[in-house]
Amino acid sequence: MADRRVALRLRMWFRGEPGDERIPGGGPRDFVERLTRGDHLTMAERRLVMTRYAAWATWDLNGESPFSFVRFNRADEVRACLGLSLRDQGQPLLAFEYSRAADVELFRPTVADAALFPYWSPPPDGEDRYGLTKTWPPDTPISGLPVFGPVPQPEALHQPVSLDHLSLPVRELL
Repeated sequence: MADRRVALRLRMWFRGEPGDERIPGGGPRDFVERLTRGDHLTMAERRLVMTRYAAWATWDLNGESPFSFVRFNRADEVRACLGLSLRDQGQPLLAFEYSRAADVELFRPTVADAALFPYWSPPPDGEDRYGLTKTWPPDTPISGLPVFGPVPQPEALHQPVSLDHLSLPVRELL
């Protein structure tokens, strides 16, 4: 799995104000806009890590895009399949795809990682390599989408990685 593309499951949260010296050229909002346009990153930006703590990631078991399960190209479809919070329903989502370096190990999530999050469940019996997402209930109404059965996806944790591994442009789903 070392060369499989993985995707960050969490939204990127930048701490800082416009003009933050860690993000040259205009601050977090400008930076995200440049990511979605596919602009080249500066050396300082490439050294930034995508998350401060462990990253939750998903991938396609057949080696395709980690978001190959997406049929309607909607943020809430991704949230439903990955079991992300219902509180963010209707909000845009950035789909980060990146190459995982060979020295970045994947870890199967545990209850300690998930804490009290309602959309987590243990992996299937006998599966120790990775977990499977716990989807939103199939009857959860999603604005603008037909009723569909969210499909669980593989999930794992890994140490923070830098934006140097990021594939551009970053896809924004609405």
